[in-house]
Amino acid sequence: MGREDSDEAYVLDLCDEALGDRGERQHRFDWLRGDPGSSGRRVKLPVDSYWPSRRLVVEYRELHHDQPTMFFDKPDRMTVSGVHRGEQRALYDTRRDTQIPGNGLRLVVIRPAELTADARGRLLRKREEDLSTIHDILMRAVADTTDVPAVRGRTEQPIRHETSEERAAVDESQVLMSAKGARYHRDGNCAGRQQGVNNSDQLGRTLHPPRWVSEGDARIAGKLPCKRCAGGQ
Repeated sequence: MGREDSDEAYVLDLCDEALGDRGERQHRFDWLRGDPGSSGRRVKLPVDSYWPSRRLVVEYRELHHDQPTMFFDKPDRMTVSGVHRGEQRALYDTRRDTQIPGNGLRLVVIRPAELTADARGRLLRKREEDLSTIHDILMRAVADTTDVPAVRGRTEQPIRHETSEERAAVDESQVLMSAKGARYHRDGNCAGRQQGVNNSDQLGRTLHPPRWVSEGDARIAGKLPCKRCAGGQ
């Protein structure tokens, strides 16, 4: 099976669909490198996919990342790290887990157990279920909250792919949103936002603190623009 037919490719394709944007597969950052070889050279480590406009990295880690697997670990062969391949993989995964967030990026790690898979970790590829799960995972990462509900039935509306110019303009625009609010606001003093807060307070609902995010992130979190402060946009 080639990389394009692998479970990793299947998962990343679903990520692209959930985000409405194609990530850069096997992207390499200058600051994420392996251990030095005999020449002293340190090779750049790839990440599974990177979405620059979202500042988001996704890693799909199959079972051999979390448990010993003779075929992948090759315990009889030493690597430049001085350990066998399985131990080096764990070292490099930890390096990604530390350095990616440390350089201001979001890191999402997806595992077979989170999707429809058999006991051996092979994906059953129940597309609609997996797409819903992945969309939920990405929303949680972008909204930075654990109580964002899963969104289902997303295939009812076709995804519109923005141009790079539109996406850049959206990502530069800061808007105000809360975890439970349905809409985002460009004006922190928006009368529509205040009315929503007052209504929630009168109904005894929990008020979630608002925070400023990029408009692109608000869209990924499933928020709609406020009609009052959107300026007719």
